Amino acid sequence: MKEYSFESEFTDQQENVMRVYCENANKECYDVLYDVLIDTWNDPYKIYYPSGAFPQDEEKFRDEIFDYLAKKYPEYF
Repeated sequence: MKEYSFESEFTDQQENVMRVYCENANKECYDVLYDVLIDTWNDPYKIYYPSGAFPQDEEKFRDEIFDYLAKKYPEYF
């Protein structure tokens, strides 16, 4: 079962930087919300956490976010 749900968009016309909004998929838990940036040009597998909030299980988070991104943007991931 997925722990997170995601929405994403590019922040620039060249599609170099992607913003991904992440929240806990469990509707009973509203305190988990991450807003991350991904540089699709230089290193698409590096996650930037501009708000400074990191998930507790970062490995699971990375697995889920990159699974989502690979399905939605196969040309980048």
